[in-house]
Amino acid sequence: MMEVHYVHFEEIDSTNTWAKTHFDELNPQMLTCITAGRQTAGHGRYGRAWASKKGNLHLTLAFSLPLNSPLLPHLAQILTFSLWQCLEKEGLSPQIKWPNDLLIDGKKLSGVLVEAFPHEQATGLALGIGVNVNAPIEIEQETTSLFETTGKRWHLDELRDRIIERFQANFQLLQEEGFPPFKAAMERCLAYKGEKISCHLGEKTVEGILEGLSQEGALIVQSEDGTTHIFSSGEITHLRLGQ
Repeated sequence: MMEVHYVHFEEIDSTNTWAKTHFDELNPQMLTCITAGRQTAGHGRYGRAWASKKGNLHLTLAFSLPLNSPLLPHLAQILTFSLWQCLEKEGLSPQIKWPNDLLIDGKKLSGVLVEAFPHEQATGLALGIGVNVNAPIEIEQETTSLFETTGKRWHLDELRDRIIERFQANFQLLQEEGFPPFKAAMERCLAYKGEKISCHLGEKTVEGILEGLSQEGALIVQSEDGTTHIFSSGEITHLRLGQ
């Protein structure tokens, strides 16, 4: 496992943005963990703004991989699964909304954003994860927090360290054996499995039953006409039967 270097800011625009901007200054032999008490310009997938409040966990892991590494497509899932493992040990029952969100009672608890960019002869990576921990939740949002779920305050540094520990172990397993060792466990906690969803990717939208995951972590959806569709990326929406 790589040695971890910690960088913390009380306030910053985005931990992912800082990681990308300062990547040249980071030690390539270490895993750099950037955290912030509050982000002023946090963002998620597809450039969506992410409300960031003090009391939540804003964390980016920065490191590099060889060009065209086969591990790249799995990093968001592995980081999401690492948080799932931490919370499952606490007696919680979160679900993974493929590919990179964590839900509790159907409400969003966390999201992951992986940004890859060329760096010298390698691929630089900023793996960002935001977790609603202690901050109040806005009533109109379909989100939840660990405090809302458990009724207790969480220590952010302890949660940070547990996530990093699990991620390092999972990353090592991913390097050694690829995605297959994670398939069964991730399917057990997969949100909407066996239910009707809509999966959107670019110009393509498919409605059907979420069957599960492939050996490579792709989403398997079967439409009403019996056609099987495989999505390696995309965005899903839960649909009620009859829609």
